[in-house]
Parts: sequence; C-alpha cells; structure tokens
Amino acid sequence: MATRPGDILLPAVTRSPRARLIDSGLQDVYPNQTVTLLRPLSTGPPPERIVEYLTSREFFNELSTRASSLKDRVRITANALLDMPFNLPDSDVNDKSVVVLIDNLARSLIALIAKRRSALHEIEWRDLERVLATALDGLGFEVELTPPAKDGGKDLVVHCAEMGTKRRYVIEVKHWCSGKRVSGTELRKFIEVVATEHHDAGLFLSTSGFSRNAYTAEAHLEHRRVRLGGETKILRICQMYVESQSGILLSKPSTEEMILDDTCGIDDLRPGIR
Repeated sequence: MATRPGDILLPAVTRSPRARLIDSGLQDVYPNQTVTLLRPLSTGPPPERIVEYLTSREFFNELSTRASSLKDRVRITANALLDMPFNLPDSDVNDKSVVVLIDNLARSLIALIAKRRSALHEIEWRDLERVLATALDGLGFEVELTPPAKDGGKDLVVHCAEMGTKRRYVIEVKHWCSGKRVSGTELRKFIEVVATEHHDAGLFLSTSGFSRNAYTAEAHLEHRRVRLGGETKILRICQMYVESQSGILLSKPSTEEMILDDTCGIDDLRPGIR
C-alpha cells in the first residue's frame, strides 16, 4: 500500500519510539517489510496527536509488555497496534471516545464477516455501511461516509490514486432485512448520480439481490459505468482488509480491481444471461 500525507510510519523492529508523519515528500512511497504503516481515520484524532503518543515513553513501555521480543529489540506488528489502547494524552480524548468505540466495532464486524458470511444477516444497514467504509479506508482509499439522511443517492464516495491518475467511485448499499430486491427504478436513480456527478464508476451492492426487471436500467446511456455486487463482493472486501492488516495479502490488486472485481454489469441481468 502506497503512503499518503497523514499516514504514520513506525519501524517494525525498534529500540525506541520513532514514529514519522508522512508529508507530500514521501507520498506514493511503498513501505517495505521493516516498517508498519498506520492510516488514521478521518473521523478520529489528528495524526499529529497520534504521532505524539506513538513517540512517547508511555506507548513504548506498553508496546514492550505486549509485543514479542527479538533479542534486545521490540517487534511491532499491525495486529499488536490494533490490540493496544491508544490513550492519547490530550484532554479532548474523551470527546473522541465514541468515535473510537464505533471504529473498533466496525473492525470487529469486518473480522466476523470475513470469517462467517452469515454474520451479514445479523447486522443493520448503517453498520454495514460503516463496515465497508472502514475496510476500504484500511485498503488505501479515502472514504467519505455520507449522512444517513439526504445522502444524495449514494452511501460512500471513494477516492484513490493509481499510477498518478486520480479516480472517484461512488457506492450505494442496500441491506434490507425484508429481503426486498433492488428494482430497475432504483438502479436508474443511481446511474443518474454516477452520470451527473461525473464519478469514474459506481458500485451498487445489494445483499438481497436484484429484481427481474432491474435490467431495464440498461436503457440509460451511462449504464455501463455501474457495476452490481452482492454478499460475495462484501465478503471479499472484508477478507482483503483482514489479509492486509495481518500482512498475508501477498499480491495486492489494483484499486480498480478491489472496487470492481466480483461484480457484474446491468446488462448481465437480462433474461437468458447467466
């Protein structure tokens, strides 16, 4: 995963705290295996405050008691950091406690979904949106989770840069406990959002599938810029997040592949097409 401004680098094996905040001079650099990359959420504490804590003696003492030792050095892993309490020293930490708890819940749900697909049916729609936002953020995207009301026909706006090209995707998530399928009318509204807001592509995710008449949305001129996905796509996003956090994602797909793989086009819904 390439670095971007606001990321934090930590030496994976260290004798003292030496966190570094990434600026534009190191943007798009790929850290090697001797460095742990942290990417703070936009809704959490500022990166500068996190760096202050990560370079404190309090943090290093906590790390030393939790992480495995390598002779006289301490090894830092992504999992070790996730398991540690980030007791930031500033007075407004308590104001952020709800944000931290929600983020921890999203990470726990990601791990649960990646392990057990049926867990998808046990969470509510807004929690699923947070799960996807957290997972995509952890995979290197800049993610905006829109408000639950008046979201403008989109739940997530995802930004990324690949090979110097900036891309913007929009994602709509339908997770109805009633099992209702997405209709052609709903798809056409989403296509309009993709077209009028000039997104590079749109991804419509439905855990209950799409209705038989949904293919009629292909009459819209921009329908090929929209891809459809279901539980399998959501499951794969969660699995890639878990793999990336544990360091076992051996071959990282391109950003476009992470968004569009395991999806289909609207025209694939036409009768007779499988």
